[in-house]
Amino acid sequence: MSNADTSKKVNLTYINPIPVEEDASLDFVLTLNGAPAPLHCARVSAHPLNQVWPGYQRPKSQTELASFASWDQTGPVEVVAVSARPVQTVQVRPAASGIVPEVEGDTIRFTVARPGQYTLEVNGSAQALHLFANPPEENIPDPGDPAVRYFGPGVHCPGLIRLESGQTLYLAAGAVVYGAILAEKAENIVIRGRGILDGSKIDRLDGLTALTCLYACRNVRIEGITLRDSPVFTLVPLASSQVRIRNVKIIGNWRYNSDGINFISCHDGLVEDSFIRTFDDCICLKGYEAFGPVVYRLQLVNGQWDGCFTLDGVTRRTFTDLVRSECVYQCATASIHDIRIQSCVLWNDWGRALELGAETAVDEIRDILFEDCDIIHVSDVAMDVQNCDRARVRNIVFRDIRVEMDDGPRRLMMQTQPDQRYTASSDGHLPALIVLENKKGYCSFDTERGRIRDVRFENIAVTAPAMPPSRLTGCDAEHALEGVTFTNLRLNGLPVANLEAGCFTLNEFVRDVTLQPAPAKAGRRVLFLGNSITRHPPKEDIGWMPNWGMAATTREQDYVHVLLRRMTEAAGGTPPVARIENIVDFEQEYALRDFTARFAELADFRPDTVILAIGENVAALATEQDQARFRDAVSTLLAHVIKNASPALVVRSCFWPDPAKDASLRQACADAGGTFVDISSLAADEKNYARAERRFAHDGVAAHPGDTGMAAIADALWTAITTRNEFKETK
Repeated sequence: MSNADTSKKVNLTYINPIPVEEDASLDFVLTLNGAPAPLHCARVSAHPLNQVWPGYQRPKSQTELASFASWDQTGPVEVVAVSARPVQTVQVRPAASGIVPEVEGDTIRFTVARPGQYTLEVNGSAQALHLFANPPEENIPDPGDPAVRYFGPGVHCPGLIRLESGQTLYLAAGAVVYGAILAEKAENIVIRGRGILDGSKIDRLDGLTALTCLYACRNVRIEGITLRDSPVFTLVPLASSQVRIRNVKIIGNWRYNSDGINFISCHDGLVEDSFIRTFDDCICLKGYEAFGPVVYRLQLVNGQWDGCFTLDGVTRRTFTDLVRSECVYQCATASIHDIRIQSCVLWNDWGRALELGAETAVDEIRDILFEDCDIIHVSDVAMDVQNCDRARVRNIVFRDIRVEMDDGPRRLMMQTQPDQRYTASSDGHLPALIVLENKKGYCSFDTERGRIRDVRFENIAVTAPAMPPSRLTGCDAEHALEGVTFTNLRLNGLPVANLEAGCFTLNEFVRDVTLQPAPAKAGRRVLFLGNSITRHPPKEDIGWMPNWGMAATTREQDYVHVLLRRMTEAAGGTPPVARIENIVDFEQEYALRDFTARFAELADFRPDTVILAIGENVAALATEQDQARFRDAVSTLLAHVIKNASPALVVRSCFWPDPAKDASLRQACADAGGTFVDISSLAADEKNYARAERRFAHDGVAAHPGDTGMAAIADALWTAITTRNEFKETK
């Protein structure tokens, strides 16, 4: 192995192992940067499926096994998967990742540039390989800390884990914990790690509300863990607040009613950077008037919804009797509000991907944001608001949602008889894109009807063989659906011109619906990262007193401002928002200092375009190992800067040619999916130096590009920017 290969391993900090007691998937052989990566199994719905409903358990004959792997990375990771099945088609989702794998025989190869959730599908969605690339784990708790419930590598069967205020539950990488979590009226709790919480040993009839239930809790942080095979709802904050869920993976949900994350009667919640694959709804907001951990105390005599429940020695004939009884915790809140769902990847095998309702038994539901999510599979409805109770629903926003629908989707059917079997449809059925309904619900107890108003869909991108249908339904004249706006709805990259073209169906109780194109584009956000050629502050001892790119005669003549002027003209006179950063300290100290905080601050800028122009102040890269260190440092920089956005990325070579540095910059750029611009030829022409235009007291300043050189740099970068979608290298 070369030194370069060895250094590349530092990008991969940890591969989640599998305990020896656990079965590994045999569908693929996986390596990450050349290191073998074991594959976990997860039971999921088979397609076509035959749903058993009502009922508590689908037969395993209607399921299949998917695979998943998890690791931590700091820089690009090369993924090589060898399929056990002959490869006909290959796709990496979400499509927005831009990953196009290389395929040779049954070997599939691609690069994961930064942490995220990805799915490799060979010959369609069956037996998919889910890939969970985590950021590095920090501040691992001490197993000896009395406030920490620590589960190390291996298999554990603790049953119900009850968490108290101030406790941390830590599932280490390599831990598989068979059980469930309950926290009641607790605060300041943490659930984290890289391990797996598995509900497969829990029967549906054991009386669990959820695999993880947080009842009346405050200040909760859940991050990093994988939740597998829940018998019912998976992760439920209930009458809780200040709940933060990050980088959580939910998979292996094949049983009836196995929702992913359900915020019930909550406020101040956040879900971000998570992957959710469920049989039923992926993420749902609900308002139950009566619910709670009482179900942990139930002895179920008959598990059917219309069966008998025994509670505290009293038999109740119906579910309605149960939830209306004095024995149930009353946990309704006056409103559900301020909940954000962002940057998640969703796979929905049955039900809804992003949903509000159908249970809405609270006074008000408001200020809800679904943003920057990829729905990579949907079976019934992609985005859904169902008000079935008394709630006043308002200010609901779906923004920057990307929906992928396959050719020839199968119509779902409700199995009403045990011997009923699925019959595939061939009528061009597509799942619904959007459903907004104000209606009487199947489990509503309210006589008062609610309302829905002020719902906005912004930048919704659909990939599908045809426009999927959408349905908007008001209840009656007094309880109409009103104030719905669609902005920049697109099908296969093209704008949808009107409601008819969008396949919208509206009933007579829908008012004030508009579909409008994308607004005139505001100025883009452009981040320039460079050294003295990009911007140099005044330095009297070398005779440089301006504060712009050295050594242009005026600010307007340096390459940054030449580019900004061209960007303004291209945008019809709207200037971009520009941030210009001198990062010479990174060039000089990348091997010595941790720049994480600096990178995070740059990422918060959320640029549309990033231009990286460095290398001139990097010490000579004498060995392959030196080259690899610099390459990995640049890769880390790029991964951090672009993690909060999906910007166009352009990286230039050094103005003063250096093949070793340029090779490292080129590779880091390629790994990040950017465009590399080779400007090394400019140094060969004396006219490009400032010394050719005027005299300088300092030779170092004179050796910088002058106005002509700055213009030439701007020309090369502008060519790359305007043709970046072709991903061609310019010279």
